[in-house]
Amino acid sequence: MDENMIQNGEHAIPWLLEPIISPTSIITAVTVLAALVFMLGFRSGINFEGLFDTLHIHWVSNKIRKTKELFQTKSQIQKQTDWIEEWEYLDKQREYLRQRDYFLRETFLDYAAKDKLDELDGLDNYGPKLWEDKLADSKARLWLIKQKHGDLAKSRPEGPKIRSWVIESDRIKRMVSKIGLPRYLAQEKFVKPCKENDGCCARDCGCCSKPRDVTPSGEVFYAHCTSLCLCCIRRRGFVRLVPTWRNIPGFVRLTGEDRIAQEARKYLPENPAVQPTGKEKEKETSSHQAQVQDFGETGDGSVDNKPL
Repeated sequence: MDENMIQNGEHAIPWLLEPIISPTSIITAVTVLAALVFMLGFRSGINFEGLFDTLHIHWVSNKIRKTKELFQTKSQIQKQTDWIEEWEYLDKQREYLRQRDYFLRETFLDYAAKDKLDELDGLDNYGPKLWEDKLADSKARLWLIKQKHGDLAKSRPEGPKIRSWVIESDRIKRMVSKIGLPRYLAQEKFVKPCKENDGCCARDCGCCSKPRDVTPSGEVFYAHCTSLCLCCIRRRGFVRLVPTWRNIPGFVRLTGEDRIAQEARKYLPENPAVQPTGKEKEKETSSHQAQVQDFGETGDGSVDNKPL
């Protein structure tokens, strides 16, 4: 009898060890538990969005924000979208303007060393024509971009779409702080467009991995090439900005929509001194000679003692 019980027990043990809970029942239990937790959380006022963000489970918090967007009006969503687009537009403009500022400074120094600064008038059709005003214009635009960023930060709307954008921006900042901006920009998603646009990533110069400039405050500037990259301009042999639609030497335009040009002009002379051209100088000389003859003066300024 005892032997039969032992044999039956040996046959029963493997069956007892097999899982008696099916995957379907596990999924159902987890779903019900999650639903109960959310119901309790909403009733007690727990911020699950912030909780999952704190735990760095962003895919869950993003799902929550996407769900919250469904309960917002079109105007609320549009307001957040417009704010994000404006901020990213200013970021892109700053990249162009920084590279343009460096390009102008280096070009002016190069021409100054050759005593050919006068040849820089009309270097491009963006901003003032005279080279003396171009750097002032560049600095004014960079300053305006900084001011606009500050003003825009104060007017940031509230909403789930904005929070998603802020969380992603903070994540990128943490990554840059951890690995450094050069390594962050070395990712294929940034390198590939630079190569396709015939930027420095398509060559061995290494400009995209080296500091491009240092601001007066000590900030080191790294960036992939824009159309105002000095190295790219020297290689092309002419200045060009996107979008120009024309590859014409000297034809320059920052973007299709220059929103700060009028504001930048406030910080420049209203009527800059125009340098006379060769024809204008000839006219001035002939006019002066006519006046000399009228007043009875010689060309060297002395009085001609003609008999009356």
